[in-house]
Amino acid sequence: MARRKCGIELTCPYQDVLPPPDPKLFEALRASIAQSKRTSNAGADAGTSRRYGLGAVHYLSKRTALYATVAHVANRNGSALALNGATTAPNRGSNGMDLGIRHLF
Repeated sequence: MARRKCGIELTCPYQDVLPPPDPKLFEALRASIAQSKRTSNAGADAGTSRRYGLGAVHYLSKRTALYATVAHVANRNGSALALNGATTAPNRGSNGMDLGIRHLF
């Protein structure tokens, strides 16, 4: 069996056996990372927050889709940001999840 190069240093011996990936799958997966650094009016560090998110969309038809998203906020240095209007103590994290169905009219 021939080995094909998948990247600069990686080889995939099973590439000839596996079916090609569905292009819709890659359009439907999403990931995000965001950072927020806050300072006080005096210029002092008022905390840093990082948000990590991962989501997916599954198309049931041309106009209907199911979606799911999970997210986590990590707070440091006294920051107390939270997801979806929730409250949290300084330096504590916050987790959230969204599930739903979308239909375009």
